[in-house]
Amino acid sequence: MNRLPVAALMALALALALGCGSARAECKLQQLANIPIVFVNDRPMVEATINGKPALLRFSLGRRIWIWGSALKDYDLKRDQPIENTPGFGQSSAALVRELVAGGSALSNAHFDVALSMKKEGEAGLYGSSLFNSTNDIELDFAHNAVRVFKPDDCKGDDVVYWGGAYSVVEQNRDSWLSLKLSGHVVNGTVSPGNEVTFVIADEAHRSGVSLQRAGSLPVAMLEQGFPKPVEIFIGTFREIAIGDETIKNVPLAVGDVLPFSHTWNGPDIVLGADFVKAHRTYFASSQRKMYFSYGGGPAFRDVYARLGVQPPPPQTPKP
Repeated sequence: MNRLPVAALMALALALALGCGSARAECKLQQLANIPIVFVNDRPMVEATINGKPALLRFSLGRRIWIWGSALKDYDLKRDQPIENTPGFGQSSAALVRELVAGGSALSNAHFDVALSMKKEGEAGLYGSSLFNSTNDIELDFAHNAVRVFKPDDCKGDDVVYWGGAYSVVEQNRDSWLSLKLSGHVVNGTVSPGNEVTFVIADEAHRSGVSLQRAGSLPVAMLEQGFPKPVEIFIGTFREIAIGDETIKNVPLAVGDVLPFSHTWNGPDIVLGADFVKAHRTYFASSQRKMYFSYGGGPAFRDVYARLGVQPPPPQTPKP
């Protein structure tokens, strides 16, 4: 039998102690921000001050910060850049804000977009993530009224699920949308936590072949974007929706074009709203192009019939 020299044995023991020579530093999540969230009618809001006056800004995963045109006078703001048309927000321009304090951050003498949307009572605008680098990770922990921003260091896979317990994961596809399944086929998905409920885009609902019941005009206050007029909404019951390894069967969902022109640029087919986020702890790992989430309790989707004030259709009698 060949024997290793003592020096070689010592080197082998050291390698084993370090994880066979392939050890890496433990995952470190540097928390850059902890943004408190308050809820108004299921809408996640960030408490802020604009030019020294209290304001509520709806939280969004979008990159831009918006001020609603109806709030300009309340905060002594004036447009100082030309008006243009922006999909989902109608006519928009920009205004100079002397000081914005929100989510633990302060900005001075900055231009923010202004949308000529319908008035949203008690709401001054939309708080996007433009204050944070797009390569950072974002956690939505609505159960604890918080949004957190992290800079991951040497984190691989589920290292980022720092709260422990069971979790699911969804990968982004090549177009950066989440890969979900609706009634058995793969669809594009995204998350808009400022929407009160989850929506299926109308084109996808038609492709799925579900029967739709008209629910009337949806108040724009239920949507995070600044629509200039109400959106026509329907309700359809889908055989199942699968998000990662979480599958929900026979689920009624709102149907409507809450992302204008999405069908012209290969946009999302499903827009997961605050109802989904409130039932899950959700972590967007930007560098991994994945969304991790853990079920926290309660319905994954709101009862859209009750929320929209629509009577559900009578139960169908099975055919003999």
